[in-house]
Amino acid sequence: AGGVHDVPPGFVHRVGRNLMLDGEPYRFVGFNAFGMTGCATGKAWTRAELDAYFAGLPPAAMTRTWAFARYGVAALDLVVERAEAHGQKLILSLANQGRDCGEEAKDAAWYTGGFRGAYLSWVREVVARYRHSPAIGMWEIINEPGHQTTGVTTAMIKSFLDETAAVIKGIDPHHLVESGAMAEYTAGTGGSENYGLLHSGPHIDVGSLHEYDQDHADQVVSRHLAPTLSQLYRLGKPFIVGETGIVGGPGCPITPQERAAMFKREFDGYFRSGVSGVLIWTYSPNPRASDDPKDSCMHQVRAPDQDPTIAMVRDYTMPEPVPAPAGERQLELRGDGGCASASGTANAAAVAQSACDAKAASQRFTFRPTTDGFYLIVANNSGRCLDVRQESLALRAPVQVWDCWSGANQQVRLEPLDNGYHLLVFRHSVQCLSVNSAGQLQQFDCKTPPLTGQQWKIR
Repeated sequence: AGGVHDVPPGFVHRVGRNLMLDGEPYRFVGFNAFGMTGCATGKAWTRAELDAYFAGLPPAAMTRTWAFARYGVAALDLVVERAEAHGQKLILSLANQGRDCGEEAKDAAWYTGGFRGAYLSWVREVVARYRHSPAIGMWEIINEPGHQTTGVTTAMIKSFLDETAAVIKGIDPHHLVESGAMAEYTAGTGGSENYGLLHSGPHIDVGSLHEYDQDHADQVVSRHLAPTLSQLYRLGKPFIVGETGIVGGPGCPITPQERAAMFKREFDGYFRSGVSGVLIWTYSPNPRASDDPKDSCMHQVRAPDQDPTIAMVRDYTMPEPVPAPAGERQLELRGDGGCASASGTANAAAVAQSACDAKAASQRFTFRPTTDGFYLIVANNSGRCLDVRQESLALRAPVQVWDCWSGANQQVRLEPLDNGYHLLVFRHSVQCLSVNSAGQLQQFDCKTPPLTGQQWKIR
């Protein structure tokens, strides 16, 4: 899955951290549409509903839906057929962690052997049935493994994921396998490093995050992005936001128009951070039951409402990387006009704010490009790079100079602001280069609106 040998035309595959399609880098937007096979209403979508939905997506978009055993292959046959006819891609989730849509809750006994019965039989049947279809974008092993369980350990989940992924790859070596993981805090995961461990197996291609952090008055991308994305970056594997949801609707605190704009900002933030795909929770072809807030203020993006999120997804354009200026530059902080200064030249020397001095060698920096629109910031007096100490993901972790080794904790991307300043966002933590009250440089959450102490003029 990490190479391009013998990949059939139209199949999504990966080369290292990047998804690929027909020889080109592939990033996607789309929806969750879990009701396609019958979960949402008890009735599978009709051919007309499927055609209307797929025709309204951008080319080669991705849709995630339930492919649970209860609904059999008849409904799935139609979903795969119509997706293929429209040139669309699917993530088929093969089971659910929780007790929902005909699925039983998964416990420790299931993870330590119970899955080898009906579940693996179903996996073998479905994967063999559609292994030749270009409509399959990824196989998802299970939706949210370990979520809301007790007694399920990381070791149990990893063993299950690895064994199931090997079964899938043994039948279908060309399609990608995605974990279905929710986040680093899920029961059985218990932290960022364990999240990475779950995805370390040779047959797990893609990691995922499910997030519903919709407080855009604080920040746009989820705080759970860094602990998860950073682990997949280290593993050299692609990462997707498999679910992002915002409660909204007609007559709600967040209107449909506001929600569409919020999703657009999320998309931009995620793709600039290195995510390969983002899927909104959730599309529905069904009308609201009533105008009561309990029916209208929900995560559903409903086609009968002509929800503007549908048009936003259809017309979405991937953000272009922001180029850094060439040559030696100063980094001037908004507000008091102080500049970043790397006065110490040895490894681990702190970086601080001091009065701007155009002649000071300690205030001259060069942006050196890495990949995907990220840059190293090189202190010209030492040749060393700005570096978040010990690759920390913690808020307020100090910034120092260190030998340039192109670690994600040394890479930043530029995010321009309307006032001529920029945010400088670290690749590993998705936090901004900031100044604390003592004048020391650190990383801190990129706030909305940005803090004065994290806005930089590159001059």
